[in-house]
Amino acid sequence: MPETGKRNTILRLAAFLTVALSLLCQGGRAQERQLPKVEMRGVWVATAYGIDWPKGALDPESQKEEYSRLLDLFKDCGINTVFFQVRSKADAFYESEFEPWSKVLTGTQGKDPGYDVLEFLVAETHRKGMQFHAWINPYRIDTRVSSKYRFQPLDRRIPERLVKDYNRIRIYNPALPQVQDRIAAIVREIVSRYDVDGIHMDDYFYPYLERGEKMDDDREFRQYGNPGEDIAGFRRRCVTEAVAKIREAIKQTRPEVVFSVSPQGNWRNNYNDLYADVALWAREGLVDVLIPQLYFAEGDFKSCLDWFIENAGQAHLLAGYAAYRFDRNSTIAAFRDAGMLAREYAHAASTGKVEGAVFYNASALVSNKEGIRDVVRGLLEEEAFAPYFCAPPLPQPPVETIPVAPLVPPFHDGEGGLLPLGDTSVRAPERAVTDSLGSRPDTVHLPGHEGDGSKLDNK
Repeated sequence: MPETGKRNTILRLAAFLTVALSLLCQGGRAQERQLPKVEMRGVWVATAYGIDWPKGALDPESQKEEYSRLLDLFKDCGINTVFFQVRSKADAFYESEFEPWSKVLTGTQGKDPGYDVLEFLVAETHRKGMQFHAWINPYRIDTRVSSKYRFQPLDRRIPERLVKDYNRIRIYNPALPQVQDRIAAIVREIVSRYDVDGIHMDDYFYPYLERGEKMDDDREFRQYGNPGEDIAGFRRRCVTEAVAKIREAIKQTRPEVVFSVSPQGNWRNNYNDLYADVALWAREGLVDVLIPQLYFAEGDFKSCLDWFIENAGQAHLLAGYAAYRFDRNSTIAAFRDAGMLAREYAHAASTGKVEGAVFYNASALVSNKEGIRDVVRGLLEEEAFAPYFCAPPLPQPPVETIPVAPLVPPFHDGEGGLLPLGDTSVRAPERAVTDSLGSRPDTVHLPGHEGDGSKLDNK
């Protein structure tokens, strides 16, 4: 599969270049010929709790038809990239060595849905001319309303020693090196078996806890902490090491696969609460793409975007937009007018630093509250191709070599006589040359794409 995936990426890139060049060659005067626009225009499809897909459909044919209709809607809106949640709670949309089949597919965790879901999703997305990025949540295993309720039984493939329980959430323990290795192995499983264009993570790192609840990692800190390191720095290092191992798993398996992260729009929440040092990841080249969730009204949108522009480092920067928040009954007046999204999009484009947009979520585009789908369609009316941020170089034709006579000793004419000074009748062969293409705001916080436990939070 690694070679197949790389070959397919090359073929899609070659097709893009063929179309681009054909369009460039069409038309009249040279000044009217332009390459087509290249911009990533994505949508998040959340599957946790059945938010976006599948909408209650538990048979393969209904699920396939539903997804195909979604893709048609995305295409109509100008979307060219799908960020699809394939692992929301230590479960899978494929047969995994490490975790069970997702409950949302059949109503029963671990039950085979009767088809390779991820293979279908990837193939259908590509068939419709869009990229497919597999979205995973690294640590979350299960959630519950409160500690009065039980978590569902732990799957036999998940070692209990790697798990940490809190009042409302069960997670893989971020402080354990074994957890880092396990998550990297799960990512390697996906990219080695499926022709995904990217691996994507959102903002679920260290969990938000209930008021008065304490993070239970003192023992791990004593065991794995570095000299002089405080516990906050230890937690950030643990998450960073997981991110680095995920990147390594991707690049060692299929280097053309893009690794993207969509952190919260408020950098303070990322750094202080989720222990995600996003600026470090971008600076050190640990992620290819950053897509901050800029789910705010215009003032905070702009100031938070400024921070990410300043700290994007080596990463490509996209903006995440809150299509789901627009509602005539919103408690925030700004989100009663879908025109605000158009203004935020225009502002991001005006910076010259933002290379695309991703909208949360698919259901918002379907429901079209306050005409948000119409706004998105208008913004993306001009067709654009999705970029290949980590595309491998296209295969180069073999360099044609021209036979060259053996060099004669310098300063000799080939017959034993010396050449006059400055004579250039004997030259070294020319070398063949080939080219290869080769002040921060205290903003409100809306944690997580999926809305489980969302709250307003002035950090």
